[in-house]
Amino acid sequence: MFENPEIQSVDCILRLKKLKLPKYQRPYKWSVKNVTALLDDIEFAINQATKHSDFKYRVGTLILHNDEEHDILNIVDGQQRIITLALIRKVLDRTSEAPILKTPITSKISEENIKRNFLTIKQHFAHLDADAKQSYLNAMVDVLGFVVVSTNDLAEAFQLFDSQNTRGRALAPHDLLKAFHLREMRNHPNEMKHTVEKWERTNPKDIHILFQDYLYPIKCWVEREKGHKFTPSCPATR
Repeated sequence: MFENPEIQSVDCILRLKKLKLPKYQRPYKWSVKNVTALLDDIEFAINQATKHSDFKYRVGTLILHNDEEHDILNIVDGQQRIITLALIRKVLDRTSEAPILKTPITSKISEENIKRNFLTIKQHFAHLDADAKQSYLNAMVDVLGFVVVSTNDLAEAFQLFDSQNTRGRALAPHDLLKAFHLREMRNHPNEMKHTVEKWERTNPKDIHILFQDYLYPIKCWVEREKGHKFTPSCPATR
């Protein structure tokens, strides 16, 4: 599925039952400002589509890791946008399918942000009539789309993610390492959950200093390599 880059409607993506949020993903951290910006983008797209019947709007890039062993599609890039779009559709249509919203939330940060943004979206649509709300649902089918890239190789998926110049914050190199290690722990869910929770409780700046100033220089010294900065392209994360 989606082996080559292609355009898929937001509606199609939100209905995918195989779509999952892997344990290594960062928490959902979109702010009200991010949500408002996306709603403004959608409103712009709807207005353009009324003037030009063939108008299409790309809401972003979605990078997936096709985990054939477990028959799932892990979201490597696009989590923030997908969850927000799923919340928008749920506000507009309570009966709509959004399997991604059924993913168990283990992060309190994600839970709090989802609740706050859901209320923000409800308030945004509170004054709109049924026809206006339907125009947003129609846009998810006919106007709004993702550029979808899927690969069976997790390392390749992360490389694609790191090369994307998106609005979201790029993965830090230690996030990449965390992802690879957690993938190897997938058969031990309790240990994985504990590790993720411990990682999220740690100040990101402290983690960065640990890798940047201590672990990576030690690695380079042991392997007799010259290394000045710990980046996503360094040997430790490739």
